[in-house]
Amino acid sequence: MKRKILAVCDSETEYTNRMQEFLCMREELPFEVYAFTDTEKLEKSSKKEDIEILLISESDYSEKIKELPIENVYMLNESGHAEHENVEQINKYQSSEKVLGQVLEFYSKRKELPRKIKKRVPVNMIGVYSPVGRCLQTSFALAMGQILAKKHKVLYLNFESFSGLGQFLQNDINMDLTDLLYYYSNTRERFRYRLESSLQTINGLYFVPPAVSFMDLQSINAETWIELLMAIEDEGMFEYIILDLSDCVQGLLELLRKCSIVYTILKEDNMAVAKIRQYEELLADMEYQDILDKTKKQKIPHIRQIAPRLEQVTYGELGEYVRGVLREDMLYE
Repeated sequence: MKRKILAVCDSETEYTNRMQEFLCMREELPFEVYAFTDTEKLEKSSKKEDIEILLISESDYSEKIKELPIENVYMLNESGHAEHENVEQINKYQSSEKVLGQVLEFYSKRKELPRKIKKRVPVNMIGVYSPVGRCLQTSFALAMGQILAKKHKVLYLNFESFSGLGQFLQNDINMDLTDLLYYYSNTRERFRYRLESSLQTINGLYFVPPAVSFMDLQSINAETWIELLMAIEDEGMFEYIILDLSDCVQGLLELLRKCSIVYTILKEDNMAVAKIRQYEELLADMEYQDILDKTKKQKIPHIRQIAPRLEQVTYGELGEYVRGVLREDMLYE
């Protein structure tokens, strides 16, 4: 069955090409992407092709566009003024992720997002957790995710109270992890759309922005987290899900138990050694020996310099170390 068409029309060629490239990279979207820099070509195409969604710049929108047989038309507002009240408007000058999020939000109010039929693949869930602080856990997890994302569909989820990732994203957040969980709990029939619209990418690695409020994060119980992860698995969008976990999460041990492999970062100082020992004794006493059995302890060598940008953590010493870990565990060639 032919996929529905999402068309982008903007006489500004650079913008159109950039948006088309971004949308085509989002392989999970159930749309074929068409791009136009000429409204006449758009008009001709609309008579031959079934265009489901049209995203068109304000400067290219006209009375002729209204007459096209396209049900879902969204305008890329350039002026800051809502002069065309009969069409949904989206700020053109924001990130591609936010533009897509608003497109999906408007579209979902009218109809269900079509499903992209694909062969279901098993999901490999990887946990990253250490009771030791400031051990490069998040840098390790992000490097792992970006390396795996070169050949696989990977989702990264951060469960820290204060991840700091929002600062790197320049507050360009449409929906965070707790928002996604709220929508799952209240509007499950539209969960797939909510998941799609919440996703952002770094070097091909998909992620949902981490919780803004640690209080919201701490209030969620283990059963709810497990349900959310199962719902994400059921969508069949990802081959790997990386959980960057912390002590503040209710059901930490249950989440670790759900993982097929757990990476625990070590440090050599006496206090760090004592924390690891206490953690392992707790797992044994509480009958979580299975977590210990699938745990891979990692002692990261001294890294002279950590890349300042999230998309650069695969470079240098840390990137080489993580590649070696993945090769050893036969997750990377």
